[in-house]
Amino acid sequence: MIPARYISLMLTLLMTVGIAGAQSREQREYDSDEVTIGLITCAPGPEVYEVYGHTALRVVTPDYDAILNYGTFDFNEPNFLYRFIAGDADYMLEACPTDYFLPYYKARGSMVWEQRLNLTPQQKDELLRLVRHNLRPENVHYHYSFILDNCATRPRDLLEAAVPSLTWGSDTAATAPTFREIIHHYAAHYAWSLFGIDLALGWDVDKPIDARQQMFAPLYLKRYTQAAHYTDSLGREVPLVAAPPEVVVNVGTTDGVVEAPTPWYAHPLTVAIALLLIVAAVSYRDLRRHRLSRWLDTVLFVLYALGGCIIAFLVVVSSHPATTRNLVAVWLTPLYLYPLVALWFKRGKRGLRLWAACHGIAIALLLVLSPLLPQYVNPAFVPLMLIPILRYYIIYNHYK
Repeated sequence: MIPARYISLMLTLLMTVGIAGAQSREQREYDSDEVTIGLITCAPGPEVYEVYGHTALRVVTPDYDAILNYGTFDFNEPNFLYRFIAGDADYMLEACPTDYFLPYYKARGSMVWEQRLNLTPQQKDELLRLVRHNLRPENVHYHYSFILDNCATRPRDLLEAAVPSLTWGSDTAATAPTFREIIHHYAAHYAWSLFGIDLALGWDVDKPIDARQQMFAPLYLKRYTQAAHYTDSLGREVPLVAAPPEVVVNVGTTDGVVEAPTPWYAHPLTVAIALLLIVAAVSYRDLRRHRLSRWLDTVLFVLYALGGCIIAFLVVVSSHPATTRNLVAVWLTPLYLYPLVALWFKRGKRGLRLWAACHGIAIALLLVLSPLLPQYVNPAFVPLMLIPILRYYIIYNHYK
C-alpha cells in the first residue's frame, strides 16, 4: 500500500500539471462560462478536528474537476504533535479529483454545499494563477494557525487577492462574537476539548472580532461569501455568488454529524467538584487532627506543576498568537515545584508558609475578580482553583 503522504504528493503534482495545462488551453479555446470556480463548505463531523466544518475550492473545466484542499496534514510527520502544540505545524494544499473528495463526506453523513463564484474572466485567471503558485512544491506547505491561517482563511485570502474590490459586508448581530464564543458554539458537545482549549487560550481570543476574522470558521465564511460583492469596471456592485448555495452532498443535517453531549457524570465540572470534595474532606480531617497530609499535597502539586509546565510552554515557547497572554498561568504554574519540595524539608517551613500565603491570595484575587477580567473562566476551573487555596490554608495554619 502506498502511504497517504505519497498519494497526496502525487495528486498534488498531477493537478499542478493539469491546472497549468488546462489554464493555457482555456486562454485559447475555452469560454469563461466553461470554467467554474466554487467555494466548497462541508458540515461538521464527529471527530474533534472536524466539528468546525471544512472549506475547499472547486475548479471545473471541460478537462478536469478538482478540489483544492488547504486542510491536509500528516500525523506521521516527525514530531507533528510537538510542533502543533508549539505553533510550528505545517499543513499543505492538496489537489484531488472531486470524485475522491465528496464520498468521504457522504459516508460520514455531512452535507456539502458549493457556492459558484460569479467572477470575471480576468478574476478567474488571477485566482488560478495564485492556485498554481500555491501548488508549486516549494509553496504547497504553509504554517498553520487555528484561528489565523487555516483551511477557510486561505480561500478567503485568495479571493481577496483575485478580487481587489471585494467587500464581505458587515456582521448583522447585535454584538460581535469572539473567537472563543465561535469555538464554543461548534464544540459545545465536546466538554473535555473545550476544557483543554480554555486552559490553553488566553484573553486574546475573548475580544470581539469583525466579519473577516469570523471567517476562520468555514460556515461563517460560507455565510459572508453569500453576502459579498465587488465593484466591476463600470462601478456597478456585483454579487460574489449569484445564486443560492447548491447542495452537492445531501445527507444528514445542516448542523452536521457530531457526538452526543458529554454526560453530566463525566463532565469536567463534575470531575472537578468531586476532586474538590475529596480534598475538602481530607483538609477537614487535617484541621481536626492538627496534621498535614503531605501525600495529598505531593500528588496535587505534581499534577498542578505538570499542568503548569504545559501552560508555561504555551505562554513562553509556543508561537501560537492566542496562547501568550493567559491568566490560567496564575493558578496553574510550574512553581508548584517549590511547595512540593519544601513540604519534605524542615528548614523550608518559613518559606513554605510565605509561599502559601502569597500564592493563595493571588489565586483568590483572580477568582474573585474574574468577572471583571478580560479572559473567560471555564466553570470547571473554579473548583480547581479552590483546591490549592484550601491546601495553602491548611499548610499556612499547620506551620504556625
